[in-house]
Amino acid sequence: MSCISIYVYISTNILSVSFFYIQNVIKYLKYLKY
Repeated sequence: MSCISIYVYISTNILSVSFFYIQNVIKYLKYLKY
């Protein structure tokens, strides 16, 4: 059970970090367009 919870914790952290990174990339692309 603990192994599964650790896996879920790590996967959610990766998802949140990747989402934040994607948002920054989109902002940068919009900045480049203008």
